[in-house]
Amino acid sequence: MLGARFSFQWRTSLATAVLLSVYLIAALLIFRMIHLALPLVAPAMVFFMTLSVVLVVDYRGIRKSGEIVRSLYEQQIHKKQQELFEAEANIQQLQEQKTLFASESKQLLEEKQQDILRLEKELRDLQTSTQKIVPAVHPRYTTIIHAPNSSIVHVLQLVDKVSSDDIPVLISGETGTGKEVFARAIHESSKRPNKSFIAVNCGALPETLLESELFGHDKGAFTGATSQRKGRFELADGGTLFLDEITETTPAFQAKLLRVLQEGTFERLGSEKTIKVDVRIIAASSKNIADQVQKEQFRQDLYYRLNGFPIELPPLRERRDDIPLLAKHFLKKHGYEKIVDFSERALDVLQAYRWPGNVRELENNIRRAAILAQSDGRKIIQEIDLPAPVREITLEALQNQYQSLDEQILETLRSLKFSHSSISQTAQALGNKDRGTITEYFRGLCFVSLVREKMNIDAAARSIAATEDKAVIDKVRGKLSEYLRKVQSDAPSQTLYKGLPKKYHQDLDQIIDYINKNGNIVS
Repeated sequence: MLGARFSFQWRTSLATAVLLSVYLIAALLIFRMIHLALPLVAPAMVFFMTLSVVLVVDYRGIRKSGEIVRSLYEQQIHKKQQELFEAEANIQQLQEQKTLFASESKQLLEEKQQDILRLEKELRDLQTSTQKIVPAVHPRYTTIIHAPNSSIVHVLQLVDKVSSDDIPVLISGETGTGKEVFARAIHESSKRPNKSFIAVNCGALPETLLESELFGHDKGAFTGATSQRKGRFELADGGTLFLDEITETTPAFQAKLLRVLQEGTFERLGSEKTIKVDVRIIAASSKNIADQVQKEQFRQDLYYRLNGFPIELPPLRERRDDIPLLAKHFLKKHGYEKIVDFSERALDVLQAYRWPGNVRELENNIRRAAILAQSDGRKIIQEIDLPAPVREITLEALQNQYQSLDEQILETLRSLKFSHSSISQTAQALGNKDRGTITEYFRGLCFVSLVREKMNIDAAARSIAATEDKAVIDKVRGKLSEYLRKVQSDAPSQTLYKGLPKKYHQDLDQIIDYINKNGNIVS
């Protein structure tokens, strides 16, 4: 709204300035300069000086308003983070009580876990996604969006291999997986890229119309055929004909199609003239054609003719890393420039949903979400912008994935092999958390492991590292030793507890007691 107000004021002031400038120039051409100095030039100079002051003050005010909004947003995020930390601090105590007060404690523990899930969900829906997956750009297929580790990489390798040959290609895959997109990619990388690519959906037309569509007709061939018309085979001569949903055709039509594929010849409806064409055939189906052959619903000889080089497209649910890239691509494709990103929670939901309609369903849902976010004046798409079926179906799956913050931290650090930058990377990966928070949680986890392993540093290091890699174990042992030196030199100073989450205080107490009774802990 502030931006709109500024834009309106700017346009109004600019229009006024332009009109005044035109008037001034016209006046200079008509009258002498000396007669204009007082009545016109002086007011014009005052106007332009005033306009400059107004624009500068207005711009500063808008920038300050933007900073206030951003500050309020950050305060909201900080508040949710504090609530989340407090809820997690209570989990440890409840887990210890679970064996003592089985039923009551278990119920309370589950309630607290649900609170944590709710807070994490709300927090992630406020934070912009930190996923930094860079799309893999194939030099020949720049329009096919995918991640470097996507199963689409294998498909593109097959497309590359078949590109130099005119063998028929049979593409199979669920509805909405992009069969026509890959058929076009095969055509564009073939020996016929400058010739026609003609696509026909065989399931959209009845048999009589499909024959006319593919083979053409002469004038008077049937009622309404008032002129001669070329069919798709003729139009695709020298190029590629894509027959989508080929399994939806009748056995009679399949027999006619088989002849064209075998001999390269056909006759238009109502004509006896044989036409010869050079067409590459790419067929596709969302059904399993081999099963259709077994059920005698598709001609076996036609199947063998079409199935020269089979390519199977993976469903979107098997391409989870591609979903953020595709979602952002659709924002750009449809011109939603005001939407800059997705919240962490929105991407969680998008990646957890199974997408029965695949890429086509994802594209429609992204467009809907962008419209809703824009209408609310937001720059990021949040969970609420996604359709109810998408949110509800994924809710249970996401709830079953509960992990406490310390489990998430330890799992992420292990995946990064406790490298020099692993703390910073973990903070970013877990929703741009404070680096100090990650450090203190890891310090607490080190104390827990020491107590559990009866003050054995080597055993504690191996337990935390969860690997046989000596280099990784040595890094963890180094951090354990560093934390212990601080305890042994400062105990029982209260500074040892500063920043450490409360649930780890009892472990630190046990370590201090052990040092007081037995001396320093050594490897």
